[in-house]
Amino acid sequence: MKRKIRAAVAVVATALALTGVNLVTASPAHAAASCSAEQRNSVPTPGFDTDFSVKVCVDGAGSDTKRAYIIVGWTDGGDSSTDGDRKFDKLRIHQKLERNNTAYDSNSCSIAGKVNRNSSGAESCSSVTYTSSARGGWTGGYLEYDIDRDGKGSFTWSLHGSPVIS
Repeated sequence: MKRKIRAAVAVVATALALTGVNLVTASPAHAAASCSAEQRNSVPTPGFDTDFSVKVCVDGAGSDTKRAYIIVGWTDGGDSSTDGDRKFDKLRIHQKLERNNTAYDSNSCSIAGKVNRNSSGAESCSSVTYTSSARGGWTGGYLEYDIDRDGKGSFTWSLHGSPVIS
């Protein structure tokens, strides 16, 4: 019963966190955002496995300025950044604006500290932008992570890109 309640709270917390981040990073009224379907992954970390839900987004339909961002939500993160209690040695969001497999702009940011200190939440890197009159698909990315104390090094979770925008 306790596990079911914990799971229900985690689902609600993730939904609220993702909604909150979407509101904070909402696009200007003139730009239509296009996001991928929610992508999920459970990573085997110390203690409970850490569960991620990710959306890859791009906006700028009808505008020459394209903006990409990736929203990462998690549950069963850590509650301390001290060794022995943390979940990840490395956890980075990598995002890029691309078209026809050509990258025009990219960036990355670490969210390891936030996931290690918070059992649930959501985070987004600052967006990348590019100005072009070309229409079509625009964004992609991946998560890079290194699980604390497993001795296996870094792993990559490739993400499906955002839907095409006009």
